[in-house]
Formats: sequence, C-alpha cells, structure tokens
Amino acid sequence: LTSESLTRVGLGMALVFLGVSVLGPILVTPLSGLLGAVPAATAGVTGALARENSRRNPKRTAATTSALMVGVALVAFIAIIGQSFRAATAEAVDLAVMGDLVVNAPSVGLSGVSPALAEALNDQPEVAAAASLRVGIALADGRPSLFFGVNPEKLEKVVRFDVPEGSLSDLRGESIAVMRKIADEHHLSIGSQLHVHFQSSEPDQAKPPRSSGSSSGERTLKVVAIFDSELLRGSAGYLMSQGLFEVTFPKVQQSDLQTYVKLAPGVSPEQGRERLQPIVDRYPPAELQDLNGFKNARSQPIDRFVSFIWALLLMAVLIAAIGILNTLMLSVHERTRELGLLRAAGMSRSQVRASVRWEALIISIMGTTVGLGIGVFFGWAMVRAAADEGLRTFAVPVVQLCVIVMLAGGVGIVAAALPARRAANLDILEAITAE
Repeated sequence: LTSESLTRVGLGMALVFLGVSVLGPILVTPLSGLLGAVPAATAGVTGALARENSRRNPKRTAATTSALMVGVALVAFIAIIGQSFRAATAEAVDLAVMGDLVVNAPSVGLSGVSPALAEALNDQPEVAAAASLRVGIALADGRPSLFFGVNPEKLEKVVRFDVPEGSLSDLRGESIAVMRKIADEHHLSIGSQLHVHFQSSEPDQAKPPRSSGSSSGERTLKVVAIFDSELLRGSAGYLMSQGLFEVTFPKVQQSDLQTYVKLAPGVSPEQGRERLQPIVDRYPPAELQDLNGFKNARSQPIDRFVSFIWALLLMAVLIAAIGILNTLMLSVHERTRELGLLRAAGMSRSQVRASVRWEALIISIMGTTVGLGIGVFFGWAMVRAAADEGLRTFAVPVVQLCVIVMLAGGVGIVAAALPARRAANLDILEAITAE
C-alpha cells in the first residue's frame, strides 16, 4: 500500500507541475494584482506602474517565474521531508528507547562492533542492562528480509515493544518473531512456519547442530510472537535469538550494530558516559552517545541530502535571476518610447529605477509564493503516503522556509539592477522618437 501511495504522490507531483505550467499565463494576472497591491499602496505611482507592467505580458511573466517556482518547490519539499524525518526519528527514539545511552557503530553496510562490548558493559556496576542488536539479510519465503539477532530478556529492558500475540521470551531455538506489518501482509500468525534461506556458512563445532533434515542454508522457523516497535518501524523485519543468529549467519556478520544501555538507579547519563567511555574506546568504531546524540546520528543521512539540495537551490536561483534579467531587459527595450514619455512628463530617474525594481520583486515573489505553496503541499502528501514507514510527523522548518523566501525575493532586486539602470539612463528625446 505504501509503495502504491508513493507512486500516486509522484504522479500527482508531475501533474501539478504540468498544470501550473499550462495555467501559468492565466494565473499571472490575478496573482500580479494581489502581490502588487502592497507596492501600489506604499510606493504610489511607481508601485502601481510596476504592478501593471508585471501583468502586461502574462505568458512571458509565467515563463520567467517557472524556473524559480520549480526550484523553490523542490527545495521546500526536501526541507519539509528532512524536518519531518528528524521529528519522526526523535519521536520514535523517545517512544521506544527506555535506556539512557546507545553504543552506535557509524559504519557502512551491516558491519558493527564486537559482541564482547555488550558483555563487558553488562559486567559494569553502573549498567542495569545492555542489549545489543545484530542485523543480517536472508530470504524469508523467497523475499529478501532483515533479521535482527537479539537477547529478548535484556532487550525488553531497554527497548519498548508492543507484543499483541505471543511473547518475545519464547525466542529460543528454531523460532522467530514477526513484525506486525509483515504478519498482516503475509497472513502469518502464532505457530506459522517460515521457510528461510540463509547465506551458507561453516558451523562452529561448539554451536548447536542444525535442525534435522535442513540443508546448509535452509531452515524452517516457527513464529512465536507478533511484535511492533517504533524503533524498527522503518526497517520491517524479523527477530531471532542471538544464538540462532550465530549459527545461521557467517562469522563476518557476528557483530553488534547498536547496543542500548540502561544505567543503574542513581547513575546519571553524564556519569554513565564518563565511566563507560574507556570501555567503549577499546572497541572501535563504536561511539557512546546519549539519546540526543543518537537521534542526530540517525538523522545525518537526510541532513547531508538536504545540504546537497540547498546547493541545487543556489543553481536554481542563479537560473531564475538570469531569466528575470532577460525579461526585464526585453521589457525595457519594448517600452523605450513609453519610458521616454514618462520622463518627459516629469518622472524622475529614481522613480524609473524604483518601478523596474518593484516589477522584478513582484515577479520573484510570485514564483517564490507559488513554489512554496506547491512544496509544502508536496511535503504534506509525501508524509501522509509514507506514514506506514514511520514518517508520521509533518514538520515545517519555518526558519529554512523564511530563508528560501528572502533568498528568492532578493533575486528580483539583484536581477533588476542592470535593467533599472538602463531604463533610468535613457535619453529622453531619443526614447520618445524610438519606434
């Protein structure tokens, strides 16, 4: 359902852009009148003249604003998605993690840190419980799926789980817990058999033997629990005991991706970090983080992507500035005789410059306003469509959007400098006699 919803949202975005482009010349006249009301009321004749000039050629004005509109819409959309992702991540950690500290492995892929770290942490008097999370990929009934190796007894002390059916304490031997979303989609229930194909690995002689009748990479696991967790909502998968994980996945994957630490009563997070940091330092690349640091670490990928999009905004703004510059230069050229008559009638050079600048500002604000509205709507639609994947919080980055508006609005003023100067410096007699 989520995939279909996202596809529909993508098609809807394309149709909205197409519709706005087609209807742009029709929308320019009322929008110019609305946005130009302020200059007309505050700047007098120059503002009123700028408003009329901005809607004199609707097709050209619409084409000029389109580049700025698209750029602002995309950047606003990405900014909202990024802010919503950060808010959803923070909410998920607050709802799911009952611990005080997290040992995170900031590495590429599925690698992590030695399981010995979790054992060492559990031996410390400052630690009430330390539960690690291992992750691997295998085929569940032919579908590539994530499998998390956990110690259920310790994990439930530091991470909150909703278990409507069965119990995680039953995760022993050839058993598995299924996320509720997967159970609903594939009609799994307590007692269901799941055929899993693991990557072949040489079993350790000291480990429990494989179940009889199973091939080197094939196992039939019994569903003993249906669970849900905010922490794992965006990466739907299965839980298994760490003992089963060790005999089904290769040795290179026997590492902990994250370890959640609940401190003993009376130990503050600051004291816990100070006392546990020397132990964590012995297991690189592990990083000991408080919950705020863990939230920031989970948001870093989307933050880097948003930064990249901001770089694209600068390119879009540059293209829009060139478009506005060309439009105003052409407009000044076409109105040479009109400008000469206005100067002859008593209009000053400063008033001519102000008129051109107001016109540029109206055009840029028009593109910015429409683009901002489209971007906010797209962001809201995407958040609604991705709600099942954990992106359930619609958050608007007000400061970033204000920066976008000011930056895009400033484009008009900068782009108007050369056309305004040319219009103000026209020779009156030559302008009047121009064809």
